[in-house]
Amino acid sequence: YVVIISGAKSLATNDFEDSKSLIGVINWALVGLGLAARGANMFMEKSTPKFRTAITTGINAFGIAILTISPQIGSFWIAIGAIVLIGSACSFGESVILGYLKAFPQRYTGAWSSGTGLAGVAGSLYYLGLSSASLSDPVIFATMMALVPVYWTAFVNIRDPSKTGFESL
Repeated sequence: YVVIISGAKSLATNDFEDSKSLIGVINWALVGLGLAARGANMFMEKSTPKFRTAITTGINAFGIAILTISPQIGSFWIAIGAIVLIGSACSFGESVILGYLKAFPQRYTGAWSSGTGLAGVAGSLYYLGLSSASLSDPVIFATMMALVPVYWTAFVNIRDPSKTGFESL
């Protein structure tokens, strides 16, 4: 999410020359269907959080893959469609995680917040570092694919600390 916002100007001006005036569409695409995505999570209450996280992971991976190849296709609007998928997956995934946190003792979840926070700093630095190394946007977005299995693995391996012997932490 933040990596895409960080690269919005470059994406609109370097990757799609005719889209210089459409930078704002990129931000809209990230948040445009967020409410609908959160609502979809609400209607899937009977499915497990792991299933919903798998959906999030799959949509993110698909969106990143499409965004990565969109400059070769040459369509800004294909990129926007991919960004809509990524933004929706982020909103959906955040609501899944927030709902899942109710299963944990409050003392372990008090530091969680909604919003970009550290992700904003990390995502901006990620883009800044890779673009400073002269990597193109498609390559930067492709490197994000490596983070998708990390997200899934981290979620699958979350354990309630009070049931693992780490309650003293």
